[in-house]
Amino acid sequence: MKKLKKILLINWLYFDRELIEVGDVNFLTGRNGAGKSTVIDALQIVLLGETNARNFNLAANERSQRTLDGYLRADMDENNPRSRRGKDFSSYIACEFYDDAERSSFVCGVMFDCRRDGSRRDHFFIYTGTLPENCFIENGEAIDLPSLRRFLKENCRRAEVCETQWEYRRNLLSRWNVHTEQVFRMLKKAVSFRPIVDIQQFITENICDVPDKPDIEAMQQNIRDYKRHEQMAQRQEEKLAALNEIAKLYGEMRDTAGRWKLESFLVHWSRSETLQAQIDGREQEKRTCSEKRAAAQQKIDRLAAEVQQKEAQRQEYIRKKDSSNACRELEELDRAGRRLLDEQEKLTRRLENEALEIKREALRLEHLGETVLSWDEEGSLDAVCAAAQQVRGAYEPLKIGEMSIFAQPQSVFEAAQERGFWAIGVDCDQKYIADDVIICSMKKEVGNSIYEAVKQYMAGDTSLWGTTWNADLATGYVGIGYGEEGSTQQVSDEIKAEVESLAEKIVSGEIVVDTVR
Repeated sequence: MKKLKKILLINWLYFDRELIEVGDVNFLTGRNGAGKSTVIDALQIVLLGETNARNFNLAANERSQRTLDGYLRADMDENNPRSRRGKDFSSYIACEFYDDAERSSFVCGVMFDCRRDGSRRDHFFIYTGTLPENCFIENGEAIDLPSLRRFLKENCRRAEVCETQWEYRRNLLSRWNVHTEQVFRMLKKAVSFRPIVDIQQFITENICDVPDKPDIEAMQQNIRDYKRHEQMAQRQEEKLAALNEIAKLYGEMRDTAGRWKLESFLVHWSRSETLQAQIDGREQEKRTCSEKRAAAQQKIDRLAAEVQQKEAQRQEYIRKKDSSNACRELEELDRAGRRLLDEQEKLTRRLENEALEIKREALRLEHLGETVLSWDEEGSLDAVCAAAQQVRGAYEPLKIGEMSIFAQPQSVFEAAQERGFWAIGVDCDQKYIADDVIICSMKKEVGNSIYEAVKQYMAGDTSLWGTTWNADLATGYVGIGYGEEGSTQQVSDEIKAEVESLAEKIVSGEIVVDTVR
């Protein structure tokens, strides 16, 4: 079914621009002169494809004097201020239809190209689509024919501008899917709103197309043919429904096949991309491994050359060692050192024995002094008791029985203690001598340097021969000692930590200390 949806009037009598929305059932009401017949006359021009003025205003008055020029130029009244006479302008009447079977819209209408000299040209047009949003108006004026043709060419798939009214009616019937022009005569009757009194005449003139008395038998045959055609149409509709179902199923099958092909392609493409990524990864790993192997081979070659060089140096050092007197002298020194160590051990054992004898002698003398002191109850042996007391005082230190009794007197530390001074040990950690006086010791591990030199020489490494060793904090030959665990500590842990931090800055070079060779 084709449904009328909109009516557009541009420069039609008193309507400069009017867009009328149309529903399924519409009532056109208003007082006299409101424009009801004006709309009907515009509608019949588009529906009938005629501009003959004899059909104008028939719905209101059969003796109407309205003309097409009067509608276009708005000069029904000579004193009308809105008259368009003496002007160049364009007028449009257009109707928008909706085809619910095709689910599409189309527009049919007419464009009047009016000139100031009173002439005009009529151009009927039909196109697939809807009325434009601007309603054929640009810059406040209705567009002319070239602009209309350009609009139809640029925006419409199917569009015709008809040269004659006959061509327009033929195209209009095609759009309506009607194959006889009798529909135009019926529309004339419908548009006029005049009641139909003679039904037989109406059927004869507009349906049966029989000018004289109708043929009843022919009409009956037509009815039978109509029934037969109706049955055929029903069967065709059933076939069409079956075909539509087949087409629907085929479309679903085609869509399913398309989705299957697409999904299969995506799966294969994904697999291909995954395999390609794996291949690229393996190729990258291969290149990386090749680069690492080449680098490793270069390193092996370099190390092999260094090994050969070191082996040659080692052989040279062995040769020099065998031919050098220093080696023999070192061996002699080593043997002499061992002899001195043996002698030191013997002397140590002798000193220990002597210390024990002195301890026993001191204990006996102390016992003797105590005995002598116990005899003199009346003070008759004062001189002997004084001598015994002196012996006890002299041998008191000898009761410990250790080798330290043979050491030199520590006069420096004793003097510091007597004067209430603190002392600092040197060369080695000397806090064991007097831990209540010595707060720390500045250590110089000279023996470690001799030990390291001998150790390297015994290992065949003479690379440091003829060089100067720096005994400093970095090499570990210089340091600070605070005594053994359990000894008295005068330096707090905070000061020790600060001293250690300064030592680290000296080692790192942050603090530079002048050196004297």
